[in-house]
Amino acid sequence: MQANDRNLLCDERSPSVTRIFTGLALLSLLLLLGNMTYGLLFGDFNAAAAKLREADQRLTDARLRSRDPNAAESVEAKLEFERVRQATRPVLLHAEYHKLLGLATAIVSVLVNSIAVTYFIGTGRWCQEVVDTYRLAPDFIQRSKRLKRKTFPWSLTGMLTILAISGLGAASDPLNSLPNASEWVSYHLIAAIGGVMLIGFAYLQQYLSIQANLNLIGEILASVDHVRADRHLDDQAVAHAP
Repeated sequence: MQANDRNLLCDERSPSVTRIFTGLALLSLLLLLGNMTYGLLFGDFNAAAAKLREADQRLTDARLRSRDPNAAESVEAKLEFERVRQATRPVLLHAEYHKLLGLATAIVSVLVNSIAVTYFIGTGRWCQEVVDTYRLAPDFIQRSKRLKRKTFPWSLTGMLTILAISGLGAASDPLNSLPNASEWVSYHLIAAIGGVMLIGFAYLQQYLSIQANLNLIGEILASVDHVRADRHLDDQAVAHAP
């Protein structure tokens, strides 16, 4: 094994992957908690949207009845609509911010779970190649596969959970075309509260599997060192060095 190969193995064992995963997982959970709190603190989005829709409907009805935009009824309805729009604008603006923050939160959550999936795919292949090259115990490969099979369901659970929260959020959006959007608010809130706990637990399981995989890689590297020492491969590499 050349020096650059050895460096690659050391990189695989490096704890940097746990720091990256932990940092991003904590960021994801903070975004989830922050956006949930933001949605609860800044007013009743659906009530504000309902008032705006009612004012708009009254304006439309007035214009249809009078057929004259300058008629007193139409002018009064228009003034009422503008008043309601100005009154509800801050709340509806917060609703837009809540949706944008939710989108960013969903992207980060999917990214964190994808990192775990990619990590186990990469290290699983590395484990297979090293064990085959140095004829190490096949149990290393089996342990690597077990860790991968154990972790993937949790990664998928995290992804599906954030998608469910986002989907219910879209259904409860006060400005969507669903006539019963307000009825989805409670489901969205329950999914958000339960989803934060479930995603946090999924992150914990993935972290523990990554840590166990790092320990497994350490054992593989120790076995590689023994094989190389027994075969004097390092001495041969030094002797053939330019």
